[in-house]
Amino acid sequence: MGKDFKYLQDCGFLIERPGFLDNESGYRNLKYLAAVNHKISQEKIRESIRQVGLDPTEKKPVGKYSLGMRQRLGTAFAIEKGWQANFSCKSLQGRRCLSLR
Repeated sequence: MGKDFKYLQDCGFLIERPGFLDNESGYRNLKYLAAVNHKISQEKIRESIRQVGLDPTEKKPVGKYSLGMRQRLGTAFAIEKGWQANFSCKSLQGRRCLSLR
């Protein structure tokens, strides 16, 4: 602590329970996040959701998602931002292993 360090711009961290707007769909959550940070096309958002096995046309609010679905949505956010990350099976609670490069 208190020492200089280099910030990794293409690295992000996915917490166990990512925070999203519970009353909005996964697509709309990622669309809002994209608008805050920088321009990401709607097709890129849809594709990142598809890559993690979710349906971008799903209207179910995120508040009704299981923990695994929320984690996948967080992974989709990392994909759309272009973060480089590795996720172990343990971090996804024994579910499918994902690796982003």
